[in-house]
Amino acid sequence: MFLTFLRESLRFSTVFLYGSTGETITQKSGHLNLGTPGVMCIGAIGGSFGELWYIRSLSDLSQMNGFLAV
Repeated sequence: MFLTFLRESLRFSTVFLYGSTGETITQKSGHLNLGTPGVMCIGAIGGSFGELWYIRSLSDLSQMNGFLAV
């Protein structure tokens, strides 16, 4: 159970890692974007639900599209 939690938390946190890295670089240039956390949350939720629905729609995981598997 702990390994499943750890795997899922790493998968979901990748979006926040990329967004926070980009926001840090943007703030160093002098621009402040307060909408970034909201955009990251909506993007992460949408991507997670899209992946969940795609995997559940397959009857066999060997039918998975290679581009969507990554």
